Amino acid sequence: MTEKPMSQMRIALFYGGIFGLISVASSLIFYMLGLFGAKGTGWVGYILMIGMIVIAIKNYRDQHLNGYISYGHSLGTGVLVSVIGGLIGSLFMFLMLTVIDPELMDFFKQQAESQALERNPSMTDEELAQAMKAAEMFMSPVVFFVAGVIGSAFMGLLFSLIISIFLQKKSDQMPMA
Repeated sequence: MTEKPMSQMRIALFYGGIFGLISVASSLIFYMLGLFGAKGTGWVGYILMIGMIVIAIKNYRDQHLNGYISYGHSLGTGVLVSVIGGLIGSLFMFLMLTVIDPELMDFFKQQAESQALERNPSMTDEELAQAMKAAEMFMSPVVFFVAGVIGSAFMGLLFSLIISIFLQKKSDQMPMA
């Protein structure tokens, strides 16, 4: 009896779930160390995303598609992994901002104010107040959730476009996707 290969969605759910859980764990570590939202910590998420996309595509190709995968199939797998991981990470961020530490939103507002003053040190108090009023419209847990999912999908697409160039393996019998 031959084993039916795993579907692309099952692979994406598995590796996207792992990516999401690792993202949550790294966020919790940064939070406990007082580094949540600090400069440079975003790179950790990108490295995790790239690594998980590569692992998922290679596993899918080598273990379930007899060593072959089209560019399009590879791209789709990478984007799905990113979106699923992004949903999990964004849900965690939503919970952080609404349940675990609602004061964290104040931290993000202070960070936005500091960045505005860094960009324009000669900003008057009135200009700063206007800038902060505009920024606060986008500072809600729901907006952070939606932006997190969209951002993960976009970055996953960019990374997968490049990764898929190197991981695709064409078969003479495989139709191009």
